[in-house]
Amino acid sequence: MDLIPSFTSGSDMKTIRYILFFILLTALVLPAIQQYTGLIHEKPLSGAIEKPVRPHLTLKSWFDASFQEKYDDYLEQGIGFRPTLIRINNQVAFSLFDTAQANGVIIGKNNYLYEANYIKAYLGLDYIGDARIREQLTKARFVQDKLKEHNKHFLLIFAPGKASYFPEYFPEGYRNTKQGPTNYASFINNSKELGVNYIDFNDWFLKMKKTSPYPLYSKTGIHWSLYGVALAVDSLVRYMENVSGKPMIDFGWDGIDLSRTPRDTDDDVAEGMNLLFPISSGELAYPRIRYNEVPGQVKPSVLVVGDSYYWNIMGSGISERLFSNNEFWFYNQEAHNPEMACSKKCEGH
Repeated sequence: MDLIPSFTSGSDMKTIRYILFFILLTALVLPAIQQYTGLIHEKPLSGAIEKPVRPHLTLKSWFDASFQEKYDDYLEQGIGFRPTLIRINNQVAFSLFDTAQANGVIIGKNNYLYEANYIKAYLGLDYIGDARIREQLTKARFVQDKLKEHNKHFLLIFAPGKASYFPEYFPEGYRNTKQGPTNYASFINNSKELGVNYIDFNDWFLKMKKTSPYPLYSKTGIHWSLYGVALAVDSLVRYMENVSGKPMIDFGWDGIDLSRTPRDTDDDVAEGMNLLFPISSGELAYPRIRYNEVPGQVKPSVLVVGDSYYWNIMGSGISERLFSNNEFWFYNQEAHNPEMACSKKCEGH
């Protein structure tokens, strides 16, 4: 008598083997089919993703193995279902291990997202020293004086920072780090002493933090919220009118739209994480911007040297409506001008 019962017969085991073999074969073949046919639409990955280029085969590249290396990378980058597989991997890392696979992203308490460099700046870990900052601002004051001789105004703007605005949501490893001297504090102090014109939006946002009816920063973005952008632009217009003594285009908004679905840069960090499921950002505010133009108003020319915070203003079309010549030097390395882009497009170049 058999003491151990048999649950499967020989034919059943054979069927199971066939099923497992079919599943394995399908898993191997489907990505290749998807790669060459694109049969199933996949949402592209967000962020700085370079499209793979098929390498050119030469005798030299073959024998020095550079072709094989590049072709292997080409196949890996272009494999079917890669975006979905990456999102699954990123979601597992986020949901189970509280880790972001995106470069430089830090997950704080209650899923507040940061970029590491902003936290380092808040803690003073990137401090370049008071002497160097004073040297830079001395040059800025020289430029300010020279521009004034030609009836042009120089203005230094300190944008707010998410780490400065939400330090209470830092992960424990950063919350226990002592804050040292910061570039921000040194720039403010030296700007005052040297008489450099400036607006400190960072300080203003912090003062509004407890009283603002709507979020000035979203949980899942790294830049000021679009509501915060509207407030900053309104303040900037009033400042420019005051120093020039001339009225500009009437900028404002007619009501607020509330949404739990982030728009534009209000979700830029979460988008770059490439997850399967969105991270809740709570309710955000979106002003319905309006521009009232009447005779006698001016549209001044501006040259902005700045970082990605200005993209919220330029990319939304606000700067194009308020300024006649809207030149943006991104990190003082790339020049952007909507009129130049439009003229090239219209000419078909």
